[in-house]
Amino acid sequence: MGGIARFFVAKKLRRQLPSGAFVMLDDDQDVRRDFVTEIVGSWTPGSIWGFWAWTIHGSYFNRTPTEAAALADYVGTGASICDASIVDERRFFAGLPTEYAFIEDLWMSRYAVGLGWELRKADVQVDFVLDDTNQNHHLADLKDDFYQFLQTRTN
Repeated sequence: MGGIARFFVAKKLRRQLPSGAFVMLDDDQDVRRDFVTEIVGSWTPGSIWGFWAWTIHGSYFNRTPTEAAALADYVGTGASICDASIVDERRFFAGLPTEYAFIEDLWMSRYAVGLGWELRKADVQVDFVLDDTNQNHHLADLKDDFYQFLQTRTN
């Protein structure tokens, strides 16, 4: 199922926890022992905070890193914390085009902005490992296509 599976898990958790957030990591990330404490401490309802946060300038690959705590245009799902209510409406899942199903990070960011949420850079330390096995290399061409597609749509 790829990265979108984390949101199906969040949906299941949401049935048991009526409010709050969930933390996401990618398998190529190595975090410090206090990562969860730090990222939970920065989170506010109606927001997504993440390590991989960028300001995009017209193209997914034309971007600049966001400073800690600053607003971002895009937050990656890995090493992030997201308000769990993002999965409350069926349209979160139904609106994601099948051909872009493995690019859930762009979808999450765009969807959250459509809800009026803030995207922010989390001030956490993350190291990357196993770069040669990262699926992102296979999705790179689709990232900008999906970004451009999303610019033409509203939630």
